[in-house]
Amino acid sequence: MTKEMMSMEQLDAVSGGTNGEYKELRDILPTMGMKGRYRTVEEVEEWLKVNLKIDAKIDIGGWWNPFSSAGEKNIYIRDGKSLTHSKVIAEIKNFGY
Repeated sequence: MTKEMMSMEQLDAVSGGTNGEYKELRDILPTMGMKGRYRTVEEVEEWLKVNLKIDAKIDIGGWWNPFSSAGEKNIYIRDGKSLTHSKVIAEIKNFGY
């Protein structure tokens, strides 16, 4: 075996959507309301659509599976082109609130 490090884009290509990825997205987005609650999956998808023109399908797995690895591959698309999770995170961080 050889030791090789994968880039973030390579890792995104092999990893699926996860509860952990959803949490990463919701943690960097502004919270909702006076009490500062986190956004739901649907609210995260809506924020991405309205603010970054990204059509997102986020899967966190079943409600009975709280593990960060739960879920099917997340899909992020803009202008017919697929985006990686890392690219979406970078765009959110660069978005001016």
